[in-house]
Amino acid sequence: MKYKWINNQNNSNLILFFNGWGCDEHQVKHLKAGQQNVLMIYDYTCLHLDEKVLNEINNYPEVSIIAWSFGVWMAQYISKNCDLNINKAIAINGTLQPVHDKFGISKSIVQGTYEHLSERNLMKFQRRMVGGNEAWKQFEANKPQRTFENQKEELGAVIQHFDLMVDESSIYNKAIIGTTDLIFTCDNQKSYWKDKAEMKEINSPHFCFYRWNAWSEILI
Repeated sequence: MKYKWINNQNNSNLILFFNGWGCDEHQVKHLKAGQQNVLMIYDYTCLHLDEKVLNEINNYPEVSIIAWSFGVWMAQYISKNCDLNINKAIAINGTLQPVHDKFGISKSIVQGTYEHLSERNLMKFQRRMVGGNEAWKQFEANKPQRTFENQKEELGAVIQHFDLMVDESSIYNKAIIGTTDLIFTCDNQKSYWKDKAEMKEINSPHFCFYRWNAWSEILI
């Protein structure tokens, strides 16, 4: 796993953001941090998170987790294996069974996406992910600054990671679910989070961060 500080000032509160597959900080740079530090975790080619950054995270008296898409599983994995001090955890358009016919994305679709991934197909996936031409224009202007080879390597790695058992005594107290999500369908998300977390439905596609102007708005 890689990490990048989006905001690192003299603030006592930390938002730990677990990004989705293939993404980086550019897609969320419009979100204002305010009085909170924001640390992004991304690129899950390797499941190891540097000990130095884990120590930094544990120095905060209050840590809030915002996890999106495949990042939902990753945040659960790190939190359960590294004993983080979590005040609040929000899952956005993802579940703890990300490759699953009823609770995530079907295995055939995920495997097919990997096997047939090309730069053209990646762009088509991203267009479906953001939903609509206006959102695509904004995303394309702030697209991930990662190589195609790196993005494909990450997808192959996470498919294997998801074969690992993850403790489903969930860290999440809230799940935000996009009703027009074409990646993790609304029905599959609701089926998973039922009786596991407070669910909040929003009229939004899989990538839904353009509806917010600040990180604090997500935590409400």
